Amino acid sequence: MTRSAAGRLGGEDVLVPTAFANAGWTQGSDPDTAVATWRIDRVVETVELRVGPDGQLVDVQLQRWGTPDGAPYGRYPFGVRVEAETRFGGLTLPSVLRAGWRHGTARHRR
Repeated sequence: MTRSAAGRLGGEDVLVPTAFANAGWTQGSDPDTAVATWRIDRVVETVELRVGPDGQLVDVQLQRWGTPDGAPYGRYPFGVRVEAETRFGGLTLPSVLRAGWRHGTARHRR
């Protein structure tokens, strides 16, 4: 339960840009990505963020603890596709999202 909650918190932190101050940052797998790392209790969570050419957050991917589709407990790809953003009181936040297990793989459900 703790592992799953830590993964969810790491993924949801990207929905609150002010939480980024607590993350460690590294370059992602390509120029349009960045990796944020948080230590949550005893668990280290890493989240890869992809931005579009206009700077809009497009995609968030992480390895999350769980049992998708009845699989054994373990870390599996999980991700969020950001379909729209909205400005709220000076912050631009994702406002339309599509999330699911096995994100970025052939087994991802659309």
